[in-house]
Amino acid sequence: MQGLYGRNHKGAIAIAKPDPALIAVLINREHSRLSSQVKTLEKVLHALFSDKEYQRLIQLAANWRAAGL
Repeated sequence: MQGLYGRNHKGAIAIAKPDPALIAVLINREHSRLSSQVKTLEKVLHALFSDKEYQRLIQLAANWRAAGL
């Protein structure tokens, strides 16, 4: 099977079961990327916008972390 798609023994298109370890790695990578973006946004918004906007971003980041995303 190539990638997630291929053909089963009857010739029908089949989707491979994703590897749990790969899923965990990809989720961790995405969380790391999003966390880095939040930190960058915190710095940018604090420097360019009012304290009200900065506080709103801090609250959004806290909500995001609390949701486990």
